[in-house]
Amino acid sequence: MKIIFLFFLGCCLASVWTPFQKKSSCKANFCAENDWSFEGEIVGFADYDDDRQIEIIVVSSDKKSIKLMKENTSGKTIKYEEFKTLLTFNETIINVIAGDFLFNGETSLVVQTFKNNIYPTYLCYHVNDKLVCAQPISLYGEATAFDVNGDNYIDLISLNSKKTTSVWLNKGDKSFEESNEYIFPTYDATFPITMADINGDCRSDLLFVVNNKGKHEIQIYTSQTTKDSGDYKVLNYSISRTVKINGTIDNILVNDFDRDGNIDLLWSMKNRIHIQYNKQKTVCKSFVKSDSSCRSQNEMCVADEDYQFEDGNSIEYILPNGIELVIENGLSFISMGDYNIDSYPDLLVLVQNSTKTHYMMLLKNDNGKTIIEEESEKETIKQTSLGAVSGVFFDGDNKGMLDLFFNIKDESNGTSIRKVKAISNNLKPDALFVKIVGLNGVCVSSCGSGYQTISPKPYGSNYFGGMFKLALTNTDGNNVGLASVQISQTTHRSIQFPYSHIGLGRISNYIQVVEFGSNMNVSVIHQQFQSIIPNSQLVVIPHPPLKSSKWSIELYFLDLNLMFWIAISMTIALIILGIIMLVLFIRDKKKEAESHFLNMK
Repeated sequence: MKIIFLFFLGCCLASVWTPFQKKSSCKANFCAENDWSFEGEIVGFADYDDDRQIEIIVVSSDKKSIKLMKENTSGKTIKYEEFKTLLTFNETIINVIAGDFLFNGETSLVVQTFKNNIYPTYLCYHVNDKLVCAQPISLYGEATAFDVNGDNYIDLISLNSKKTTSVWLNKGDKSFEESNEYIFPTYDATFPITMADINGDCRSDLLFVVNNKGKHEIQIYTSQTTKDSGDYKVLNYSISRTVKINGTIDNILVNDFDRDGNIDLLWSMKNRIHIQYNKQKTVCKSFVKSDSSCRSQNEMCVADEDYQFEDGNSIEYILPNGIELVIENGLSFISMGDYNIDSYPDLLVLVQNSTKTHYMMLLKNDNGKTIIEEESEKETIKQTSLGAVSGVFFDGDNKGMLDLFFNIKDESNGTSIRKVKAISNNLKPDALFVKIVGLNGVCVSSCGSGYQTISPKPYGSNYFGGMFKLALTNTDGNNVGLASVQISQTTHRSIQFPYSHIGLGRISNYIQVVEFGSNMNVSVIHQQFQSIIPNSQLVVIPHPPLKSSKWSIELYFLDLNLMFWIAISMTIALIILGIIMLVLFIRDKKKEAESHFLNMK
């Protein structure tokens, strides 16, 4: 009986050990997917119709139209097809930002064009299922979207007519108004402004690249709060640190590159990629035995003002001979994503060889200690991405593994056409992941007095600069920390999806703690959620904004087919266990009756 039981149980639970299903008939780890190709250039992503499925925002080859591409799963293979044309402009489109700019649960667009050295900036909002654009404001650089004053309306940071840094506050009535309330440095407009929590308080800070006498430096502005009236607080910003660089850089990015729960800096410099680690308190190895030298479970969002970017605390990758970074308008192109979900973010880099042929290179972050090129499939990646102008990691079929998408400039027929090509990631690592999206504070359900119920649920109302901090237990039984930023940049082709895809590596069980932090103008801007199941999608709903203790979450399993088979397996296993228990119960009753009969004699 035991042998039969173990055999059936092993067969039933076999699917649990293979959480990643093969995406295509290709047997290689990376496969070119022709069905995923389409015309245009990817400029962003959005959950446009609030179905928790991400659509691709595309600009046409002539850079005059904005289209939405949606996944079609009705056939035998997945295809991306045009869902609708959103907008058409007469001028060249430079930048597209998708977000809930009116705080009404709908995805609006901020579109920047270019004309006469000015960036006309349009706010385009929904009217009767169509996008209508308000009168543009004139900016003199690409716009960073960030809720500067914490009122839940997304503001814009850019250069004004004097070429100094200014903030355009979102008035909530489909208009922006320039404000002189906030003082930021005059930054090098070659680079994006970056949003990320650097000092550990779960509130995003602002990072500016400044040119100081021919050398670049990164100035970090943290926000302070002062008591005003009620629960609201007044936000202001001041410089916290300056990271000096010996020379000029080509790009800047942020992420937790060494799995310590703190956000680090990355910049490229000629043919080098440099990661500068953020040295500050990390998560305590045990929450039971914690001390002041580390972060306990209740201190994951407490600022560590002693954080440092020390010279020796870094790693570098130098490109091979004959290969160099492609620099366009002073900026290289680097995308981030954890393609093997080992919890160490990897890089997708645009390079060129000695013949000036452009292609993408996949670089692996090896446990935060070094960066190496992904050798096993590099020829597939190179050939598929020939002629690339940029690339991005994206979960193309919603299976949890990040695929590779490339924007290609095709000039083979004498005309310049933009196309998108893709490679599916069919790795099946012994590791886990989680997708997390933090909403912007709009009401999702049970709104109560003073709030309007929005239908369908506004899953596309994501928070710019939202911070996630995770605490996990690794296979050694020790706690480790992870940090991630939800949309850290919105300019200079910084193509980022509106959620955080976080590789967890190998962990012992569930995610112990997920902490979400915002830039809201309230007394408590973060909330903690515990015992989260991995390989899932987590939606954090920070509503009502004034009461973080009432913030809630929704958890969804991504692979429904897998969950179906797990449910079937568990049901069969329970039936088998029930049969065994019933047999043992009958046998025990029979023996008890025989014993009672003998005693009666």
